[in-house]
Amino acid sequence: MYDYKYEPHRIIFMIDNKNFFASCEALRLGLNPMTVCLAVISRQEGSNWGSGLIMAASPLAKKKYGLHNVMRARDLPSKKEAPDLILVDPHMNLYSQLPQNKF
Repeated sequence: MYDYKYEPHRIIFMIDNKNFFASCEALRLGLNPMTVCLAVISRQEGSNWGSGLIMAASPLAKKKYGLHNVMRARDLPSKKEAPDLILVDPHMNLYSQLPQNKF
């Protein structure tokens, strides 16, 4: 067994961004991430919303509609049941750029 006491010691600082992809999308749209019902959904280009997975949901969307990450998009509530739910495509380039701009 390897003895890790011989490894160099260092401090690693990490920040947990709550529902990061959903927060980025809310900010991109000029909305408050904590008060908007929003879900980021992956899907094949040109396909409808029902074919993808929820990559991230805002805290309010999770609480109000029971959404959770990796839930099938086809299981989302209907527009009639959830008129305030905003569905967005992911913008992976944005997600990789934002953390660099924070510091």
